[in-house]
Amino acid sequence: GGDLFIFQVAAAVVTSGGIRVHLVADNTGRGPPLADNIVWAVGAHFVFGASAHIEGTLVVRAYITFGLRTSLNGRALAAQYVTVDTTTLVAPPTTPPPSPP
Repeated sequence: GGDLFIFQVAAAVVTSGGIRVHLVADNTGRGPPLADNIVWAVGAHFVFGASAHIEGTLVVRAYITFGLRTSLNGRALAAQYVTVDTTTLVAPPTTPPPSPP
């Protein structure tokens, strides 16, 4: 669907290995949320354990570290740096704005 979800964390986020965040449809029939409409706003750093997967745009004040064999369906934006190690990064398709009437 077209809803926007913002997950805001004041401190760091560190995941364990194998964690999976997938977008699924609810029972409204609108379909799953789009990765383009998920934002993770993190006030420190974001570290992913090995084989982790997440969806959405990561906006991080310090740095992002992707562990071995991690994947992101989205975008990774960090003020300092982004580190990858055999990581798969897939930018979600951008939906064009609706045409004016």
